[in-house]
Amino acid sequence: MLLEGVKKRQENLLGSEKLIKESVRGEFLDCYLGDCESCSNTEPLIARKLTSLTEESGDEEVRYYYWSSEYKKEKLQTTFADAKAQLVKQLAAMKRHSFLANVQLRQIRAAKENVANTHAVIEEDFAENFCIKYQNEVMSAYWVTIPVTLFTAVLSTVAGNQSYIVISN
Repeated sequence: MLLEGVKKRQENLLGSEKLIKESVRGEFLDCYLGDCESCSNTEPLIARKLTSLTEESGDEEVRYYYWSSEYKKEKLQTTFADAKAQLVKQLAAMKRHSFLANVQLRQIRAAKENVANTHAVIEEDFAENFCIKYQNEVMSAYWVTIPVTLFTAVLSTVAGNQSYIVISN
């Protein structure tokens, strides 16, 4: 969301995936974790990409959304220079996340493609909490709800995929 706010000031700025790819020299864990000497400092890359940031524009306003500690999407107003510093910090975290997500994706794809006849691959998702209401409830029942948790999963076998959901109170 920070990147979208900065893009309002610098329209030709790359997307997050391209920024991550340009910030590493190879497909090595050290590059993505920031342990590689040539990949650890992303500030020069961001400085090259933010060509509209000058001494005069550093104090200009940038607005973007972020997730607060209360899990709410909130709007933040800051200077262009501060947004640049925050982008450098977030890019370091995103490099790590991107590497781990790609490794996990390749592993699960390989497991599904090479599953034996007697085996299965199960993928579970995060649980979701819901409150159940009745379709034609009376007004007094509006405030009385039943909380449940939904657990979802997909079972992959040689024969195909099967989706499952478990409802728990």
